This record gives sequence, structure tokens and C-alpha cells, in this order.
Amino acid sequence: ANVAYRGSVLRSKRLIRIGAKESKMVDLQNVTVKYGNNVVYQNFSFTFQKGVNVVLGKSGCGKTTLLKTIAQLVDYSGKCQADGKIAVVFQHPCLAPVSVMQNVKLVSDANENQLCEILRQAEILHKRNENAAKLSGGEQQRVALARMFAAQGEVLLLDEPFSNLDYGTKTSLRRTFLNMTDGDKTVIFVTHDIEDAVAVADRIYLLESNPCQISFVAQPQTPARLRDEFGDESNALRQTLHNLFDGAKR
Repeated sequence: ANVAYRGSVLRSKRLIRIGAKESKMVDLQNVTVKYGNNVVYQNFSFTFQKGVNVVLGKSGCGKTTLLKTIAQLVDYSGKCQADGKIAVVFQHPCLAPVSVMQNVKLVSDANENQLCEILRQAEILHKRNENAAKLSGGEQQRVALARMFAAQGEVLLLDEPFSNLDYGTKTSLRRTFLNMTDGDKTVIFVTHDIEDAVAVADRIYLLESNPCQISFVAQPQTPARLRDEFGDESNALRQTLHNLFDGAKR
């Protein structure tokens, strides 16, 4: 199978912007995060390159804390560098109780035609005048994706965005996400769902805890947008991830 394996909009004064001429990335060096006496990350160092980076791990292993650290939402020691503005989609959409269009306008100064195009790509344009709070879970997540892309971030953070949705909605939203993702952005997508990883990842990292560390990296030969989700390469990747995930530490 053609799979290569190898081991291994927010602002803050602590968030260091890397020059535009450098390769887009998120770089963490000697990062330590504690909740009371619980050490979640200890001297953690890792670099995420541009493309869709999926961090796969069991519930409670520190995936959300990783995103919160990058987004400057938790206290930490060490250094976190991100190339450009950050946009986030949380597990729960966190939408304002106003219209779909007003939700995307909250994060963007693009004109209405441009925002309509983003909503069209997210397959939610037909709901643009409806109150986002009254939409279904899948529709709300489409609004959240549209809002993230409308914010025009160079670094996109997604925290289990499809975890509370049915199979059909998940499959549709994965396709939408890939169609909207600019390959020049750095995307960090955390999930416990192997199918998310197989469907959307350019690179997959297995996260284990106590304290957190990256224990495995998978990089399929074929980019996600071109990969057959149920072809030989994806099936080999799926099986390898199942074997490793079953033995991973929480």
C-alpha cells in the first residue's frame, strides 16, 4: 500500500508571528501545561506544517488542551509560534443567536457577495436569513465552518467538529471541509474518530498522554482531496491506525 509511516480570530503578546516568507506552520517548543497538579504536557516540542494535520487520540488524552495552547486559551510555559491569524471551530458550534449571515459577518469584513460564496461552499446559503440557534446540529456545524473560513485565518484549529453528528452528516461535512480547505493553510484537526483521520488528513499524529507525546506519524502518499476514502491506500491506513489506536495510552 502507498502509505509512508515514520515514528516519532485570536491574538496574544505570547503568540509569535513568523515572517510571511517562511513555510506556514505552528511550532511548539518545550511547552508545559498543568491543571493544578495534573501535568498534561511537559517540555513538549513539535512542529505542524501546512496542510491538514489530524491529531488522533482517545477521549481525555489532551487533544483539546493542545488547541487551547495554540490559541492562547490556557496558561503554559515554553514557546508557541504560529504563522498568521488563527481561526477556530469548537466541538460545539458556539454560534450567536442571530441569522446565519450575521454570524459570518461577525468575523469578517468581506462584502456580502463574498460571504454568500462562502456560505454556498459550506452548503448553507439557503439558510442565510434564518436564526442560527434554531438550525439542526449539522446545519450549525456548516455555519461554524463557514465562519471559520470567513475569518480568513492562516492557521485553522478544529476540535472534534463532527463528533456529535450522524454518519451521513459526518460524511457530507468531511467532503465540504476538504472542498473549502486551502492547501496553503496550516490546519490542526483533533479527533478520536479514525474515519475523520482517514477521510481528511494529509498527515496523522497519534497522541498519547501521561504526559502527552506524539508517538506515531502517518503520511499517506496521496493528498486527502485526491485519495479514495475506501481504496487500498485508505484501507491500509485505516487498519494500521486501528491497530495502533487500540494499544494507545489514554
